[in-house]
Amino acid sequence: MFRALSDRVDAAEIEGVQGIEGVLAEALADLAAGGDAAAAALAGFRERGCVTAAGDREAAIRRVASKFLADPADDRTALAWSRADADALTEAIRDAMDEADPKRGQGGERRTGPLADLKPGDRIRFTVAGRCGTVQGKGSRSGGAVILRGETAEVLEALPGGALRLRLNGLGGTREIDVVPEGPLPAWSFAFASTIAAAAGSRHDSVHMLAAPGLDRATLAAGAATARGELGITLPVPEDRAAAALERIAGRERPARSVADHGFDPALATKAAEEAPTATMIRPATPEPDASETDQVGDPTAVPGVALTEVRRRRANADYLREHPEHVLALVQTDRPVFTETDVRRALRTRLGASLQEAELVELGDRVMKSDLLLTLATEAPDGAAQYVTRARAETMREAHATARKLAAGRFEPGTLPVGRGDFPGDLNPGQARAAEAMLGAERLTLVQGHAGTGKTHTLRSVAAAWRARGVEVLAGAPSGKATGELAAVEGVEAETLARWEARWQKRDVPRQGGFVFVMDEAGMVGAGAWSRIQAKVLAMGGKLIAVGDPDQLQPVSDMPGWTIAERAAGQGHVAVIDHVVRQSDPLDAEATRSLALGGVNIEHAIRHYEAKGALHLEGEVRADPVAAVANACVE
Repeated sequence: MFRALSDRVDAAEIEGVQGIEGVLAEALADLAAGGDAAAAALAGFRERGCVTAAGDREAAIRRVASKFLADPADDRTALAWSRADADALTEAIRDAMDEADPKRGQGGERRTGPLADLKPGDRIRFTVAGRCGTVQGKGSRSGGAVILRGETAEVLEALPGGALRLRLNGLGGTREIDVVPEGPLPAWSFAFASTIAAAAGSRHDSVHMLAAPGLDRATLAAGAATARGELGITLPVPEDRAAAALERIAGRERPARSVADHGFDPALATKAAEEAPTATMIRPATPEPDASETDQVGDPTAVPGVALTEVRRRRANADYLREHPEHVLALVQTDRPVFTETDVRRALRTRLGASLQEAELVELGDRVMKSDLLLTLATEAPDGAAQYVTRARAETMREAHATARKLAAGRFEPGTLPVGRGDFPGDLNPGQARAAEAMLGAERLTLVQGHAGTGKTHTLRSVAAAWRARGVEVLAGAPSGKATGELAAVEGVEAETLARWEARWQKRDVPRQGGFVFVMDEAGMVGAGAWSRIQAKVLAMGGKLIAVGDPDQLQPVSDMPGWTIAERAAGQGHVAVIDHVVRQSDPLDAEATRSLALGGVNIEHAIRHYEAKGALHLEGEVRADPVAAVANACVE
């Protein structure tokens, strides 16, 4: 709401980051502006040697780890967008340290308890406060050092009996302590690498950043702002695709968090919310009350316009929710796949606030938050609150990731034939041709990313013809009926909605084993659940999955995006990008479309371009019903 309001009023703004000046300050300002300014800022990073293209994710992680260890700065860190990448960086750094010093961790006694994984040279960060070990030096005492949350330590050496000597750094100054295997030692995590979100606000002499797929320009800017001195950005893409990868980062906005972010009329949103049906509880059947129970329900006239049966239904829902408060998680996750404790308690209050006292609501909320149906994420909400997913949702994401890895590692035999440019028409531009070659390759999972107007359907038409020439059946599906209709227009392609395909396969109406390609169009809109089920069936039936779409456009409404999970699991080597707009014959129109996709300040330039051509009509600042206005214009 704050962001929506600040977009509509003259909000004061504090620009820049304290302590950052010169070229980096200008680059951060350009990243915040977006559009061509953001693209130029990232291109400037590359020209100054700050950007390295490593080929793929594994090579990029090894490159960051190598640079981190070779860096002479004492205050250095490695950053990644996701917790999984940060953990992978930590593991790679520790592996590289083991290779550089084979004796690291050897010769000492085997440790257990809180010291089990630690070796000399390791750096850790304490995640909670507590007491730690025996302080060494003048005035040694056995009571231990007081550790504050966020303080760091370096393992200096292994001691007899499995103990370790640590050097603590933090608000309490620098001091050395000895810790025996059984502790005490507060909870800790390795401090070699962290997520950009966790590092925000800190400053380091040297920063090594892994710019993985999905990174947006604001998050990259937050990571760059932590660099007091040297900054290195490593891309998990080949050198010839580095420029395109940087341009995608420059054009990627942080996802909208509310309807208001999209500029919809709040009055219409409120009306739609009032008219939306209330979610029906899934509960055991409740017998209809007999006449003697009718009086216990209450006078129906107390709720004007609501039938007696509706009163009973609402009361039955409330009674069931009081008995099974964890059921509220099913309601919360229909609105948002990732949520906070505040969201859970608000949902309980919305449904039970009229019938329960505050103490009872708090108690029910506590029961829900202790449920084993909840999993806590490593990420935090913008306000610092812990974020949660349901265990069922996490299992779906895990299955989607695991299945994508299996599919990406497989070989599709019909795709092992050599691909020549003569296999498809010569009217494909270079980007389309590269995507076509990937779609005709032997990899069983291929992701084809392209903005609107880049010719994805035109490329698919050529690819479908080439597959049919090889005797391979081409099936296609999309989440919506409209997109399915466009697929059906491609010659030789059998198209259905994704839901229809799932129903057909359930009835054993399946294609020939190992002899088909399944094209999933508008894949950026497909949630992790549907994506996981589709790719699992394709894997079992021996086919190849080609996902076509733009993950930067519309996202799934009530699920995690399947594209992001598949992209991380498969790696950049399975992603083909079509980045040249061909739908508009006028180069200025094409550039305006590209500007809209990039976002930022160039959106205004694009809109003014279309307005100057007479293709856009702005009628006041707010239209209560823009759909009706378009309909009237069409009729006229």
